[in-house]
Amino acid sequence: MPSGANSFSGVSRIKLAVAVIASLYFLSVYAGDSVALQLPLLGGQDSMHDWNYLLDSLGLLRSTGKVAGAIRLLGTIVIGLAAAGSIKFARPPSGNQVRRVPVGY
Repeated sequence: MPSGANSFSGVSRIKLAVAVIASLYFLSVYAGDSVALQLPLLGGQDSMHDWNYLLDSLGLLRSTGKVAGAIRLLGTIVIGLAAAGSIKFARPPSGNQVRRVPVGY
């Protein structure tokens, strides 16, 4: 297999998993703030908290804690899948699958 064929390397997968996990964690914190409205918003004082609007529109504003917990649970599941994938892909291939390259190739 040519070296460029596997462009999505193990390092890239780890970086993606870390980014997804961090995003889900911070998303759960931000969604959990939709009732308390304590976190500063990028748009200033006049901006609307988008999770407050979203959960209110869906009739889930009273379930903010459950929504934030579900997002955090999803992040925990991603951590578990990433750990299992790391273990699986870190193992050497089974059998004698080592390719030998002729000297002077």
